[in-house]
Amino acid sequence: MKNFYAIIEAENLQFVRQSGDDCKLLFRVLIAGEDRRARYHLGIDPVSILRALAVGVLTGRVAGLSTIEQQLARTLVPRIESPLRSKPRELLIALRLSAQFPKEVLWGAYLNMAYLGADWDDFRSARTTLAGGGQLDLVGASAIIACLKYPKPEHDEVSWEVRHRRRVKHLVRLASRTESTSSGRGLFRRDGPQEKAV
Repeated sequence: MKNFYAIIEAENLQFVRQSGDDCKLLFRVLIAGEDRRARYHLGIDPVSILRALAVGVLTGRVAGLSTIEQQLARTLVPRIESPLRSKPRELLIALRLSAQFPKEVLWGAYLNMAYLGADWDDFRSARTTLAGGGQLDLVGASAIIACLKYPKPEHDEVSWEVRHRRRVKHLVRLASRTESTSSGRGLFRRDGPQEKAV
């Protein structure tokens, strides 16, 4: 675990250097799209787990139960086993990481380590291609975060462009409904209907 801690600290530091003032916006979009209760759980989200299991019983398909911390754990420990067998280890690592680090450090490390596409070696190259070199806006941040769900394939594909564009629009809608508060209560309003996933 100590090796993981060193990796996370180094990756977060690199992310902060590369993203600068754009961190808060990237985190806002990340949370809106990947883990809307991120500020309220301790690395695993019991509500998401119960919902995913209920949907799995009804449809035979389980999805949407991983928190950002679990996704980071999956990035740190490549899957050798089936997802069902590796999930308990992923949950344990997510809990331990959450106990060790502030959430922003884990989010920064995850964004710096996550696979965003075949043409990009790191977060900075993806950011330059998708959003240019200047200050990020909501659309640019959403274009980067959309690659977590739909990484850019090695060869240009129209189907990827369509899915990616649709995901960017969805993330912009979700993140537009959020508000950053300085009171520490979290990023999200509690009003309004939830957006359907794309």
